[in-house]
Amino acid sequence: QTRLLRLAVERRSIAGPQRTAWVAATWISLAPFSWSTLAAPQMLPATGAGIYLNAGTCGPLPAETMRAMDEQAASELAVGRAKIDQFVAFLDRMAEARSSVAALLVADPDDIALTHSTTDGINLVLSSLAWAPGDRVVTTNHEHPGVLGPLQALRDRYGVEVEFVDIGDGGDDELTLAGVRRALERPARAVVASHVLWTTGAVLPVGALGTLARQAGAVSLIDGAQSAGAIPVALDELDVDAYAVPGQKWLLGPEGMGALWVRRSFADATIPAIAGYLAYSSFDKDKGGTLRGGARRFEATGFHRPSVIGLARSVGWLTMYVGFNWALERAARLAARGDRRPHRGARSRHRRDTAHLVGRSYARGGTGRCAGNRTPARLRRDRTHSRLGNPDFTRRSVRSFGASQSTTRAFDGAWERLTADPFVVWRPPPARAVSWW
Repeated sequence: QTRLLRLAVERRSIAGPQRTAWVAATWISLAPFSWSTLAAPQMLPATGAGIYLNAGTCGPLPAETMRAMDEQAASELAVGRAKIDQFVAFLDRMAEARSSVAALLVADPDDIALTHSTTDGINLVLSSLAWAPGDRVVTTNHEHPGVLGPLQALRDRYGVEVEFVDIGDGGDDELTLAGVRRALERPARAVVASHVLWTTGAVLPVGALGTLARQAGAVSLIDGAQSAGAIPVALDELDVDAYAVPGQKWLLGPEGMGALWVRRSFADATIPAIAGYLAYSSFDKDKGGTLRGGARRFEATGFHRPSVIGLARSVGWLTMYVGFNWALERAARLAARGDRRPHRGARSRHRRDTAHLVGRSYARGGTGRCAGNRTPARLRRDRTHSRLGNPDFTRRSVRSFGASQSTTRAFDGAWERLTADPFVVWRPPPARAVSWW
């Protein structure tokens, strides 16, 4: 299977989206395997430290990924990094990383640029648009600071107006579309929204939002931080202009890596505000350089070689070894357990369309330990789940690597016990003493 995959990526007789679709079919059609194999501590060591419920911040690194990164780092230490053949080989590793992300997200590898994070991708696209005082950006009232920060910078630097559309908890598509449609009755330069809300886990109709933006003459930019690797995504089928994803969350890759998908027509018509050696196919001191076609013109800076290799290895491990469809189905079953076990005084916000993010909202009038309008103090301080920006809401990011019995225990009792012991869910291994002498 690995040999066939490599052949598909390199084979030029299968071009563009057809080649990508072939690669995706090869990866995702692999038969699932026994859960006990995946759960083995030697494959995902971090899951042996406790019940892992925050893949929405950082997923656990596969041991195979760390080995590949360590091998690259050891080679750099032993023989250096400056040989031309090393750089040429690294360009091939970058191509593998783009292809692995493209296969998972059903896109052409030429439409994928490597970045350093979701926020990096958001900034690369927004900074490349021509802004003027009074321009407008339409977004939602559920966006992550990784989106809010770039938008705040546009407002401070150019005088751009940012309009926040109230979409409720994101679970009503008609409410979401109606709100954005009203906001676009006035001219707007861009629509920026999350595919999956980091607050409630709701899946927004980003394809329809992209269509509304295009009809209004606006650019559509999607934050895919909580969607890539968590739900099926087919970028070639979404009517959006750009889609930014991270590597360290649901894709189980290293921090400092991400990817940006850009629609070919939009990319070719855009001159990035930040550019470097990787963004150009050629340089001429008299005539100027030639920007690469497609998304690769957005690859502005250099990359940490072990991390690029780690991203490709993690995505390949998830899709080729685990089986992406199987992982999604298992994660959905685990998330559903939380929906059936609400805590006293808490209202679960997990639905079938909430991308394995199980949330609990603590409303007034509840009973038991969680009565009142606050999440329990111990829960607010605990870091194994995500408290988000709202002290009355907690989130658990459920992934396929959680053992069903452990997840059930967490949903049944950990919330109660956390009021007495904040380390019930996650007990880190003891720190190892290091001597410098």
